[in-house]
Amino acid sequence: MQRILLVEDNEMNRDLISRRLKRRGFDVSIAVDGAEGVEKATADQPDIIVMDMGLPVLDGYEATRMLKDADATKRIPIIGLSAHAMSGDARKALAAGCDDYDTKPVEWARMLGKIDTLLTRAKEDAANVELSTPAASATAANPDAAHLLVVDDSAMHRQMLSERLTLLGHTFDLVAGVEAARQRLEHATFDAVLLDVTLPPVEGQPLLELIRADPRYQDMPVIMLSTIDAVSDAIAALSRGASDFIAQPFHAEVLATRLNVCLERARTHQSLQTLEEALSAEKRRSEHLLGTLLPAGIVTELRETRKVVPRRCPDVALLFCDVAGFRKVSDSLDPEDSIRRLQRLIVAFEDVVARHRVEKVKTNGDSFVAAAGLFESLASPAAALAAVRCGLEMIEVASTIEASWPLRIGIHQGSVVAGVVGHRKCQFDLWGNTVQTAARVKSSGPPGGLQVSETVWRQIAGQSQGQRLGEVKLKDDSAVTVYRVQRVEPEATL
Repeated sequence: MQRILLVEDNEMNRDLISRRLKRRGFDVSIAVDGAEGVEKATADQPDIIVMDMGLPVLDGYEATRMLKDADATKRIPIIGLSAHAMSGDARKALAAGCDDYDTKPVEWARMLGKIDTLLTRAKEDAANVELSTPAASATAANPDAAHLLVVDDSAMHRQMLSERLTLLGHTFDLVAGVEAARQRLEHATFDAVLLDVTLPPVEGQPLLELIRADPRYQDMPVIMLSTIDAVSDAIAALSRGASDFIAQPFHAEVLATRLNVCLERARTHQSLQTLEEALSAEKRRSEHLLGTLLPAGIVTELRETRKVVPRRCPDVALLFCDVAGFRKVSDSLDPEDSIRRLQRLIVAFEDVVARHRVEKVKTNGDSFVAAAGLFESLASPAAALAAVRCGLEMIEVASTIEASWPLRIGIHQGSVVAGVVGHRKCQFDLWGNTVQTAARVKSSGPPGGLQVSETVWRQIAGQSQGQRLGEVKLKDDSAVTVYRVQRVEPEATL
């Protein structure tokens, strides 16, 4: 006697439906909510389930999804049942995993026909599943064995293909209809699909087109199966995305050759995709690494010309910054704490310079060097103002991160020589009197301030406030007048 599990919360409906099913010779068990339905289906393993979709505790949609996701119950046919006759309810029930759908009040001739159809199909599928796992020796003999989905509404064809595929060492799932195929594709992974060309369209589209429309299956081999009189349809399917076709009778050698060609082509394509993705990821890592070591302008030059040409930059506003007394402070801290604090400061500086059209050149310990007008062509006042605004914001930001670490910042403007030196460990650097002067200007003032040379002050005097500190001697015994900048007008915005 075939067993039906009826999951229905309405007592009147339960009594009516169960009595009619019992009169038809079924052994009927009852569950009154979705949770109990899942529990009884798992324990009792009924032949079919009639599931009301509007259940308490766990509704029919969620109960169906749980049953179809579980290995122990996923092959039990489920008919969804609802008091609503809206087409959207049917689609929702089928999407949840129901094998069919009907409405209340039940039209018994139609309902019993659906039950008989699903029970017959389940019996065929169960018989085919026994053939779906090849012997261990066959699998061992084919190291390239694939997992296949076979979709054919002819039981004879499915039987024949299962025998052939078993001998070839492949594993497979056999299904007879479109909806079952869609369910398997949704919940399992396959290396290829063998698809009967005469299966009826789904909502006006062949199953092949639906498979190819899904991004997950665009590259999966789909081989059309056809009878002799349907070869023209199989050939036409090639233009819609089929990988190949095989006509009856399914000769083992032809099946093996065409299937292996499609699988090998797919594996090669997948390998190339994997390699391409790996190369792209490696390229991104390399560019990121270059970006951490070299200024963006140099990275661009390397990418476009594969070399860095030394150049003289005639009008660069050079910013030198360090933490006053950092060596003494760092000696009193744990190394991890010292580096952690310094990291926060340097990262914050990198964000600041990016906002002011200023390029970070390098760091050396607690020293931070940046430049305006190095790669981007800026007029002298624009470069000077950009560097000064950047320096003032660095002081402000540093006070919120490490208030006990006062900055010393110096800015000078002039010509520099720029280039990359080193072979095993390359470094971009700047040379010239401008570099030395900027470093000396930085050291000339008290901690917590921003000092500029007279060259820079002349460029920004009309838009800033500050005071003259005096002259500073340079290494060549010349002198430079230094100014302390207290404020500069904000950059105009459009």
